[in-house]
Amino acid sequence: MPARLVARILRAPDAIFAVVAPRIIKVDPEARSSMWDDLSRGRKTEIDALNGRTSSDGAAVAEARTVPDRAVVVELGTNDQSVAAFEANAERILASFRGAPLVLWQNVEGPPDLVPADEINAAIESLAGRRPNVAIADWDGSVPEEYLFDGVHPDPAHADAMAALIAPMLQRWWSATTEPPACS
Repeated sequence: MPARLVARILRAPDAIFAVVAPRIIKVDPEARSSMWDDLSRGRKTEIDALNGRTSSDGAAVAEARTVPDRAVVVELGTNDQSVAAFEANAERILASFRGAPLVLWQNVEGPPDLVPADEINAAIESLAGRRPNVAIADWDGSVPEEYLFDGVHPDPAHADAMAALIAPMLQRWWSATTEPPACS
């Protein structure tokens, strides 16, 4: 299924999502991730984030992972100036997470003189469209520019905007993979 369609299904009304999602999203009920292991042992989940990280840095982090992940959120590309280098690094990242049931890649937003957002987002769409486990969180289409104090980062009043975009998508995916279908 094309990633663009998966992203639309993740945002569909509950009645539609409850019927469609269980048919397209399958996860082994015995599968566990580093996050699940951490939570079941009372440890914090893993978040590897660093402001200013480029896709090259992110690829190195992804390739160093030794524990299988159940869901991965990637938010890289804003700090890349070369679209070709970004594409190569994004390929490395997605290859590293090919076994993860879900890779949710948040696309980028930024002023054109600082961020080649349109080209980076086109690369994300192209790469995601070739992989069944990748969906896109549309930050570029979701965040009003007035929320961004510098054209890239949310202002303090909207610091939770990224979480507000990503959390519902992850919650729906989790429910679809762990709960019985609402109807059959």
